[in-house]
Amino acid sequence: MASAPSALVVAVLSDSLAIGLLGLTIALIGITSARAVFWTIPTRFMTGAGAASGLAFINSIGVAGGYFGPELMGTLKDLTGGYLAGLLTMAGFLTASTLLAASLKLLIKLE
Repeated sequence: MASAPSALVVAVLSDSLAIGLLGLTIALIGITSARAVFWTIPTRFMTGAGAASGLAFINSIGVAGGYFGPELMGTLKDLTGGYLAGLLTMAGFLTASTLLAASLKLLIKLE
Protein backbone atom coordinates (compact mmCIF):
# COMPACT_ATOMS: atom_id res chain seq x y z
CA MET A 1 0.00 0.00 0.00
CA ALA A 2 2.94 2.35 0.54
CA SER A 3 3.52 2.56 -3.21
CA ALA A 4 -0.09 3.49 -3.95
CA PRO A 5 0.04 7.22 -3.07
CA SER A 6 3.24 7.87 -5.01
CA ALA A 7 1.98 5.84 -7.98
CA LEU A 8 -1.23 7.88 -7.99
CA VAL A 9 0.74 11.13 -7.99
CA VAL A 10 2.91 9.86 -10.86
CA ALA A 11 -0.23 8.91 -12.79
CA VAL A 12 -1.82 12.30 -12.22
CA LEU A 13 1.22 14.39 -13.09
CA SER A 14 2.39 12.33 -16.07
CA ASP A 15 1.80 13.54 -19.61
CA SER A 16 2.43 10.06 -21.02
CA LEU A 17 -0.51 7.68 -21.39
CA ALA A 18 1.66 4.63 -20.73
CA ILE A 19 3.20 6.07 -17.56
CA GLY A 20 -0.18 7.32 -16.35
CA LEU A 21 -1.77 3.93 -16.92
CA LEU A 22 1.14 2.19 -15.20
CA GLY A 23 0.82 4.56 -12.23
CA LEU A 24 -2.93 3.95 -11.94
CA THR A 25 -2.33 0.19 -12.17
CA ILE A 26 0.25 0.23 -9.38
CA ALA A 27 -1.99 2.45 -7.23
CA LEU A 28 -4.93 0.08 -7.73
CA ILE A 29 -2.79 -2.95 -6.90
CA GLY A 30 -1.63 -1.26 -3.69
CA ILE A 31 -5.13 -0.26 -2.62
CA THR A 32 -6.71 -3.61 -3.47
CA SER A 33 -3.99 -5.67 -1.80
CA ALA A 34 -4.35 -3.64 1.40
CA ARG A 35 -8.04 -4.48 1.67
CA ALA A 36 -7.40 -8.17 2.28
CA VAL A 37 -5.14 -7.41 5.22
CA PHE A 38 -7.21 -4.49 6.52
CA TRP A 39 -10.36 -6.49 7.27
CA THR A 40 -8.47 -9.05 9.36
CA ILE A 41 -7.05 -6.46 11.77
CA PRO A 42 -10.18 -5.50 13.78
CA THR A 43 -11.14 -9.11 14.46
CA ARG A 44 -7.70 -9.77 15.97
CA PHE A 45 -8.36 -7.54 18.96
CA MET A 46 -12.18 -7.31 19.10
CA THR A 47 -14.59 -10.15 19.78
CA GLY A 48 -18.33 -10.67 19.87
CA ALA A 49 -20.53 -7.59 19.82
CA GLY A 50 -17.46 -5.33 19.87
CA ALA A 51 -16.18 -6.88 16.66
CA ALA A 52 -19.57 -6.58 15.01
CA SER A 53 -19.97 -2.95 15.98
CA GLY A 54 -16.37 -2.15 15.05
CA LEU A 55 -16.79 -3.67 11.59
CA ALA A 56 -20.09 -1.84 11.19
CA PHE A 57 -18.41 1.45 12.12
CA ILE A 58 -15.61 0.85 9.62
CA ASN A 59 -18.19 0.04 6.95
CA SER A 60 -20.19 3.19 7.73
CA ILE A 61 -17.05 5.32 7.33
CA GLY A 62 -16.53 3.68 3.94
CA VAL A 63 -20.12 4.39 2.91
CA ALA A 64 -19.74 8.03 3.97
CA GLY A 65 -16.60 8.19 1.84
CA GLY A 66 -18.68 7.04 -1.10
CA TYR A 67 -20.61 10.29 -0.78
CA PHE A 68 -17.95 12.75 0.35
CA GLY A 69 -15.29 11.60 -2.13
CA PRO A 70 -17.21 12.50 -5.28
CA GLU A 71 -18.63 15.59 -3.57
CA LEU A 72 -15.11 16.82 -2.75
CA MET A 73 -13.88 15.98 -6.25
CA GLY A 74 -16.74 17.95 -7.81
CA THR A 75 -16.25 20.90 -5.51
CA LEU A 76 -12.52 21.05 -6.25
CA LYS A 77 -13.20 20.74 -9.98
CA ASP A 78 -15.63 23.66 -9.79
CA LEU A 79 -13.12 25.75 -7.84
CA THR A 80 -10.07 24.99 -9.98
CA GLY A 81 -11.57 24.10 -13.36
CA GLY A 82 -9.79 20.75 -13.55
CA TYR A 83 -9.36 17.39 -11.88
CA LEU A 84 -5.74 17.85 -10.75
CA ALA A 85 -6.56 19.31 -7.32
CA GLY A 86 -9.10 16.58 -6.60
CA LEU A 87 -6.77 13.77 -7.63
CA LEU A 88 -3.88 15.21 -5.61
CA THR A 89 -6.22 15.54 -2.63
CA MET A 90 -7.17 11.89 -3.08
CA ALA A 91 -3.45 11.02 -3.10
CA GLY A 92 -3.09 13.02 0.12
CA PHE A 93 -5.87 11.05 1.80
CA LEU A 94 -4.27 7.85 0.55
CA THR A 95 -0.96 8.95 2.07
CA ALA A 96 -2.66 9.72 5.38
CA SER A 97 -4.36 6.32 5.45
CA THR A 98 -1.05 4.63 4.63
CA LEU A 99 0.67 6.41 7.53
CA LEU A 100 -2.19 5.57 9.89
CA ALA A 101 -2.09 1.91 8.87
CA ALA A 102 1.69 1.84 9.34
CA SER A 103 1.38 3.37 12.82
CA LEU A 104 -1.32 0.89 13.86
CA LYS A 105 1.26 -1.54 15.18
CA LEU A 106 2.58 1.16 17.51
CA LEU A 107 -0.89 1.93 18.88
CA ILE A 108 -2.36 -1.53 19.24
CA LYS A 109 -0.53 -4.63 20.35
CA LEU A 110 -1.40 -7.33 17.84
CA GLU A 111 -0.27 -10.76 18.91
